[in-house]
Amino acid sequence: FLNAVGDDPLGGELVRNLQQANVDTRAIRTVDGVSTGMAVVCVDEKGNNSIIVIPGANNLCDVDYLRRNRARFEESDIVLLQMEIPFESVCYAVELASGLHKTVILNPAPAPDSLPDEVYAGLDYLTPNESEFKRLTGCPTDEVEELAVHCKPLLEKGTRNIIITLGSRGALHVNREWHTLYRPPEVQAVDTTAAGDTFNAALARELAEYDIVIATEVG
Repeated sequence: FLNAVGDDPLGGELVRNLQQANVDTRAIRTVDGVSTGMAVVCVDEKGNNSIIVIPGANNLCDVDYLRRNRARFEESDIVLLQMEIPFESVCYAVELASGLHKTVILNPAPAPDSLPDEVYAGLDYLTPNESEFKRLTGCPTDEVEELAVHCKPLLEKGTRNIIITLGSRGALHVNREWHTLYRPPEVQAVDTTAAGDTFNAALARELAEYDIVIATEVG
């Protein structure tokens, strides 16, 4: 895991929580005199949320720090990114990981108004939610067929797969050959906080498991 925390109690607590989840925290950067990043989450009676992000030390997950941790990229198979670190760091990480022929997943949260073409070209999976996709593309509707059509320009820039998470409607997977809507089981939503993070973690795990199976079958 690569990022930065402050030298405050929250930073230490976050690192300990990650360690308890068996996450390799050796490369996490601790910065003196800077507060650890946090997000204030408000949840309504339907389980939907709005989030206020205070970046803090996240801003110090900079290009120089990532460059110093190149070995972490080299030893990985899948690189999973999102947008709560500096924009230039995301661009650098995508360029580095794709150049090393890693599987690159970008969850564009929070979504910028646009991404450089070279970022799109380096992505194996782009995983926005519905509002993030609309911000990136200007798509005016939430109809599945229209969403799939608006994926085309991003695919033409080089992105191999786009998975748009649609809440209770499921997830729309689009690539150059086809598109499919995967519907979820019906559940009562209690709190959607970290739903996107959880989805991306599950996606990365399944991709890793799939690669292991293929390697076993071939080997």
